[in-house]
Amino acid sequence: LFIGTIMFIFLEYNHSLNSLNFKDKLIASFFQSTTARTAGYSTIHVQNQLDITKMLTMALMFIGASPSSTGGGIKTTTLFVIIVTVISVLRGHQDTTVGKHRLKKSIVYNSISIAVLSLLVIVFTIIILETVEASKGFTSTDLIFEAVSAFGTVGLSSGITPLLSNISKCILCITMFAGRVGPMTLLISLTLRNSNKQDCILPEGKIIVG
Repeated sequence: LFIGTIMFIFLEYNHSLNSLNFKDKLIASFFQSTTARTAGYSTIHVQNQLDITKMLTMALMFIGASPSSTGGGIKTTTLFVIIVTVISVLRGHQDTTVGKHRLKKSIVYNSISIAVLSLLVIVFTIIILETVEASKGFTSTDLIFEAVSAFGTVGLSSGITPLLSNISKCILCITMFAGRVGPMTLLISLTLRNSNKQDCILPEGKIIVG
């Protein structure tokens, strides 16, 4: 919330926030950072914002809210686990460590899987929107914004939603459903399917990465 507020007021200070005084600019920026969680309300029209501000909002929508809430996105803790995993790897640790604690590998695997599956859903949606709406002259930024907003079940729009074709609207509906229950449902189903299987020791496989 803090980073989103600071970045929004910095980017839009002399643009969409130009007519407001500093106090109102701060309140509007905080509201825009908050609404990206999943609220869907907007006091500053998205279509009036800079493309880089839309990208910031997309990042906030993709991250979403925290667990055990009705918010969408991959969740804040998922991002946190991925970040600390990267930091642990850079420090040469074999495990993901936070302070003096070690995170279970299953938590790390689940976090990475959620993020990857979510990105795949969004990319698939973007490809369809770009293909179907190619002749209407919509910018890629606006189409990507619609896809990410749908996945995060946020409700924000760049103003082109009513102008989309029925096919695109159906795809966005499916993306909303996938964003709400898809990745977690898939992971849970895989866990239940394999819960009765006993772990066995397999030979180590080595792959060169990076």
